[in-house]
Amino acid sequence: MLALEDIRTNGLRMLGTCVGARAAREQFLQEKIDHEATTVAKLINLPHQHALLVLRDTDPSRLANKHLAPFADHKVRHRPTSNLPFHPIVLSLGGMMNGSTTKVLASWKQVMTRGTYNLMLKRLSLCLLQARVRSFEL
Repeated sequence: MLALEDIRTNGLRMLGTCVGARAAREQFLQEKIDHEATTVAKLINLPHQHALLVLRDTDPSRLANKHLAPFADHKVRHRPTSNLPFHPIVLSLGGMMNGSTTKVLASWKQVMTRGTYNLMLKRLSLCLLQARVRSFEL
């Protein structure tokens, strides 16, 4: 188990981010920048189609969907039995959505009044912000 003091001094890397001391975060980001620079350097020499194959796995929405899809599946499998329609709403703390959540919110936008829909989005944003604060507080 990690001690809180170790996280404060050495940082904690998880889910593509780093929390903790500034030096640990800076080192983490520099490593990510170096990795991306290496990838870009390789792309310059690749034919167009090969470069697209490499870049396909770096699309943030695809990566978010890949990570969030199992959570949506879990919600569907463990929901109470009901005849009512069910669409899981799955968001990351950063506000990324899986594909089905995006479609559900788009369908809601069509049937809700603009004011109600905007209020719902503001409340969701506030809840996500509160969750981020709770998650990264050391």
